[in-house]
Amino acid sequence: MDRVKRFIVAFTVTALVAAVLAPFALAATATPSVSLKAKPASLKVDKTVTFTGTVKNAVAKDKTVKLRLVSGKTLTLEKSGTISSTGAFKLTFKAVKAGTWKFEVTYKVGKKTYKSPEVAITVTK
Repeated sequence: MDRVKRFIVAFTVTALVAAVLAPFALAATATPSVSLKAKPASLKVDKTVTFTGTVKNAVAKDKTVKLRLVSGKTLTLEKSGTISSTGAFKLTFKAVKAGTWKFEVTYKVGKKTYKSPEVAITVTK
């Protein structure tokens, strides 16, 4: 009978530990990824482009994405947005200068930052 009791206690403790640690194990294996699209891809000065995308495998407590316009090595714009419960986001940008501009979205979890592929838009006069 003692063996049965010890087995039940050991099994229960193991099950509880596994249940508590399971979310951390899943989070460690599911790396977030970020997608980004721009519509329209070509527009005139003073018009607005809409950026949409998703964060797959988002961490529940981290809900912020940042739209970034990087010119060379200089960050020239950073605009924040919030992801939905499905990981979707939508941000807008009013084009104020002609040229071809490259945007990306970043998503930060702790000290790690995940980036979308760059998306280029062309702005004409």
